[in-house]
Amino acid sequence: MLRPVAWGLAALVLAAPGAFAQTPPATPATPAPAAPAPAAAPARPTLEADVEALLGRVLGDDPIAAEEAREEVLDLGRPAAAVVAKLLKDNGPQKRYIACELLGDLRDTSSVPALIAVLKDPDTYQASVASAAARTLGRLADAAAVPALIEARGSMDVDLRDEAARALGNLRAAAAAPKLLELLKDQGQTFHERLVCCGAAQALGRLGTREAVPELVRMLDNAMQEPHTSNGVNYYAARALERIVGQDQGSLTASAADLASAIKKWKVWWDAHKAEFGAAEKKADAPQPEPPQPEAPKPEAPK
Repeated sequence: MLRPVAWGLAALVLAAPGAFAQTPPATPATPAPAAPAPAAAPARPTLEADVEALLGRVLGDDPIAAEEAREEVLDLGRPAAAVVAKLLKDNGPQKRYIACELLGDLRDTSSVPALIAVLKDPDTYQASVASAAARTLGRLADAAAVPALIEARGSMDVDLRDEAARALGNLRAAAAAPKLLELLKDQGQTFHERLVCCGAAQALGRLGTREAVPELVRMLDNAMQEPHTSNGVNYYAARALERIVGQDQGSLTASAADLASAIKKWKVWWDAHKAEFGAAEKKADAPQPEPPQPEAPKPEAPK
């Protein structure tokens, strides 16, 4: 009885040979290639690197590019000053000179100690590098520079003496007045002498130094042109008198005829007011007394 059933099962197996076979394991899929990493963004330039690049253009041969770069440095303002100040120690006089000018435009007083050191610079670019430092110290108006500027007044560098005098006037350094009065008398016929006495007159006018009035009146007779402007020595004297006295005698800039008229009126004014300045004039011209000498010790009497 079982045989037909067995044959039936066999027939079923033969009819569907895969009906009882095991399913083979699935083949793992090949992983897709990884996407390439995005390129790193270029490093942002630092302020220092930008300023250094701009200074390279400022010092270049293309005047238009130099002026554009200069304006961009000034737009950056005081944060650029520390980079500019590094040029003060460069070997090239041109770089040191231009650095002084830029620091004056940036108005950063942190560079004052470095600029004071440059007052000893012996080199020249357009003028002496030291004179550019003095001019900038006057613009920065930091009183810490006053002693060094007073010392510079006695330098053999005429450009430095001139700029130091003007800077002391800008700083309203009253302690410098006696030294400036000495420079005021330096009125010879050379380029340098005219330059220095004009700077001293400008400074004493800003200081309001009444002791300078007699010497300023004498300068009214000197019409020789100051070399850096179209103004004569007498113009600087009259302008200083205006500041000290607090009045004017007519326009000093409208025309040569107006200047001549004002100079003439100042002389008339002096004839009427010189007595007010007699003590100051006498004090300036009189020789200074010798300081008292200590008495020699008396010998002791023998015992």
